[in-house]
Amino acid sequence: MYGKLINGKFVSATSRIILGNRQIINPTEADLLAAGYLPVEFATTMPVSDTAQPVYTEQNGKIVQTWSEG
Repeated sequence: MYGKLINGKFVSATSRIILGNRQIINPTEADLLAAGYLPVEFATTMPVSDTAQPVYTEQNGKIVQTWSEG
């Protein structure tokens, strides 16, 4: 999975991206990286809680997802 942070919000890569002035369907890893997307690492499993919220941070060239208790 690839994604990026835009104004602090996580945006997942889709099967269609815009790169420069081109629309790319089924982008390759190189296309995603060139468009600013990074690999996503899920650092922890989701807690059993109704108030848990995902937290995304950029670390060492990847997006790391952790959890926060509401």
